[in-house]
Amino acid sequence: MDLRLPDLSGIDVMLAIQSEFADARIILLMMFAGDVEIQRALRAGAQGYLLKCMPPEHMVETIRQVYAGKKRVLPEIASHVAEHLGDEPLTNREIDVLRHVTEGNRNQDIAERPLHLH
Repeated sequence: MDLRLPDLSGIDVMLAIQSEFADARIILLMMFAGDVEIQRALRAGAQGYLLKCMPPEHMVETIRQVYAGKKRVLPEIASHVAEHLGDEPLTNREIDVLRHVTEGNRNQDIAERPLHLH
């Protein structure tokens, strides 16, 4: 799955595929490493990650491992992704939850409250 599709979000397409085909195994195929979108896709259920410029034998090995039910992100790609962990800004809900936590609210009370936009 390429995350940069002309008219759609690759993550949305990936989630739609997985909702209809729970056993689907999805491998990201990208031009470069270290993108925040890649982190989101891996969290959303992508099982592997390939660069379009990788040698064919690396691609074949990744496909085989993902087909066998394993996750596969090559070390050089994982290091690029790891460099950007935490770069993603907080969502409005995450900010709202943090505000409630600092006010001393209980988890259940926070969960029951509607999103408060600033």
